[in-house]
Amino acid sequence: MSTTLVANGELARFYRCWNDAFDRRDAGAFVALYAADARLMSPGSSALVGREAIRAYVEATFFAFGGVDSEMCSAKVIEAGDYLVDIGTYAITFDGGMQMAGNYLTMFHTSGENGLEAAYDIFSPSDVPT
Repeated sequence: MSTTLVANGELARFYRCWNDAFDRRDAGAFVALYAADARLMSPGSSALVGREAIRAYVEATFFAFGGVDSEMCSAKVIEAGDYLVDIGTYAITFDGGMQMAGNYLTMFHTSGENGLEAAYDIFSPSDVPT
């Protein structure tokens, strides 16, 4: 993989789909962006492996708070072979104005015709939701 994935907008396209699915609380569309054997590592819990485990977690946590508005902001992108690592910050606003912000590291794998899919996803809130 070369820097063309970032230059040709693949990472931006991925995050448009990610934010759209997250903001609509569309768990099916959201987990479709993950590899079948993806791992989601969230604070205070064991790694979640696979789309169904990730779906159950997202529905029981983030989506349980009602409507959401999310934003991802890449700070550093590293490409290596078939992988792309994105390190950045996120901000989520829930219905009622509760907010959560923090840091993330997502490792993507190229998936042929689907472009990028999240293989490993780690996030850490900066503070308690307000």
